[in-house]
Amino acid sequence: GSISAGNVFVQSGGDLNVRGQINTSSQINAGHVYLGAQLGNISLFAPGGTNSRYIDTTSRIGTGGNVDILIGQSGSGLFNGLVTHNNSPRFGPADENSINTGSLMSDGGNINIRILGGTQGGYGTAFPGAMDLMTNSGQEAGNISFYAGGAATLPWSMITRGDKSGNIDIQS
Repeated sequence: GSISAGNVFVQSGGDLNVRGQINTSSQINAGHVYLGAQLGNISLFAPGGTNSRYIDTTSRIGTGGNVDILIGQSGSGLFNGLVTHNNSPRFGPADENSINTGSLMSDGGNINIRILGGTQGGYGTAFPGAMDLMTNSGQEAGNISFYAGGAATLPWSMITRGDKSGNIDIQS
């Protein structure tokens, strides 16, 4: 929306597969995104938009939206937890392959990823895609928080940049 975007709430009892970009960006007030899987993995396929984002809750003037991802128990297989697939080729800095909650002129939103039980990452094989977690801001950047109840392999860049940078908290 140009003034205010809505929120996205998606919850699944098993695996959750998202194909294409989730976008709640706005010129002023961005919307929030909540993804949840009770038992299984959350897979993000094929980032979209001009910046190749999996999830875009950015704002130009107002605050960026928050992204909350909750997995009760990650699934089985080679790739567990929050998994990204089909990354866009990186031809320049605009190709992010990201979850981006930033704001050009105000505060960035927060990114919270929680895996209560099980593992995060790829084990025994190459991970299908890397990802940038970004909360950059023209004022106060958002925070990035990650928790896994088991082992974690994170092929992610975590970037929180602004007049006042946010915190990055990783627990496993």
